[in-house]
Amino acid sequence: MNCHEVREFQSAPVLAQAAIVVGKRTCLSGGSGNSSATTSYHLTAEFEDGARAEFQATRPDLYGCVSEGDAGVLFSRASVALDFDRVATGA
Repeated sequence: MNCHEVREFQSAPVLAQAAIVVGKRTCLSGGSGNSSATTSYHLTAEFEDGARAEFQATRPDLYGCVSEGDAGVLFSRASVALDFDRVATGA
């Protein structure tokens, strides 16, 4: 994160929104020469109004614990997913 993104993150409220996970992806960067590789984890959520947004997962275990199609409450701050509480769908 650059300085602007850090300030935006720090000033943003934590939101809790009903959502369905509709996508997951990873992004690998670095890893050439003397640099180590870094993986970032991203989730795409669809909200009750049909809007979609992508969030960077704060932890690899958060990314690993959700699957596409999971319904629940997404806790986010700016464009960062903090947590996801899955709910049973009765299916």
